[in-house]
Amino acid sequence: MSAEYLNLERKAIIEFEDAVLVVGVASDLAGVRFLAWIDTTGEMIRETVLDERFPAKISLFKSNESYVALLLYNALNDEGYRLLRIDGNG
Repeated sequence: MSAEYLNLERKAIIEFEDAVLVVGVASDLAGVRFLAWIDTTGEMIRETVLDERFPAKISLFKSNESYVALLLYNALNDEGYRLLRIDGNG
């Protein structure tokens, strides 16, 4: 993760047995929104840049051997949700 992403306006963190899922938005003018999957040693496993809709809230559900995250967002003229499936590899 580049240093510019380290200053977050908002974030959500979900802890797993062997990793952490971080959702955030960079506080710079670009406002990059991302999901970062980080292992317990602090090393980034995977990073995904999101579109302009920032997930305002996350609910997490276990589904067999994976997890399903419900991402809620609010934009100026839009609101809604997305579902994200997270397997053992992030």
